[in-house]
Amino acid sequence: MILADSGYWIALFDRDDRHHARAVEVSRGLREQLLLTRPVLMETVYFLGARCGSAAVQGFLALGERSGYRLHPLLIDQ
Repeated sequence: MILADSGYWIALFDRDDRHHARAVEVSRGLREQLLLTRPVLMETVYFLGARCGSAAVQGFLALGERSGYRLHPLLIDQ
């Protein structure tokens, strides 16, 4: 499993991002499940919405529904 940060997701869905081509290339070579945390999910949705609009946000969320990524819980020791 690979923990992916918001920068990766934003670059993947924002064709104007300077790292877009590399994110697409990496995605094609992945053989492991991608994980993200709720804070990364929220940050990605916010920045995709601001930079690319609702279609990019919907595409990102649809990818998750198709098991393109899995939410990983943050556990805090108490």
